[in-house]
Order: sequence, then C-alpha cells, then structure tokens
Amino acid sequence: MIKDSDKIQLKQRIGHLSKGKQVALALLFCERMVPALNKFAKETGFDSSVYREHLDDAWRNPDQGTSSSDYGEAAKQCLDCSCSEGLCEAGGQSTTTRRNER
Repeated sequence: MIKDSDKIQLKQRIGHLSKGKQVALALLFCERMVPALNKFAKETGFDSSVYREHLDDAWRNPDQGTSSSDYGEAAKQCLDCSCSEGLCEAGGQSTTTRRNER
C-alpha cells in the first residue's frame, strides 16, 4: 500500500513538470493500458481505433495547448464509440438492448 506521504510527494514532483511533460506522462499511462484494450477488442469485436487515433494525436502535439472542450469532444467520441458497440449502460439496460426496443 502506498503511504499518503508518498502520494503527496509524487503529486508535488509531477506538479513541477511542464504541462507537456505531464501530458506525456499521462499518455505513457494510457499506452500501458493499450495491450488490455487490444485484447478486449479482439475478444469482443470492439472497434478501438478511435482510442488509438486520439492517443496518436496527443503524442504528435503534447506541448500544444488544447482546450477543455477539445478534450471533452475526444472523450465524447470515445464514449460514443463505446456506446455504439453496446458497452454503455443507462437505466440498467445496455444501449444494444435499448436500440433493439426501438
């Protein structure tokens, strides 16, 4: 278990990095999850290409100032992709179930 003092120290150290380096660190964490996403995509037929596209875009421009609305739009695209695959749930039903009821 990580001690609270270690968490605070890590947060401070990351806070001293430039925004571009903070973005690069976040992207590295995302890249670490890609193999699991790819495995999931292969096993389920899920199209993970939108996630790869957004990661690639972010890697090309880690120092560029991106507005919150741009990040929000990227998140919406990823969520829309997940929902179109029937992976979202709302009101206890998957989107696939809701689509089939229409």
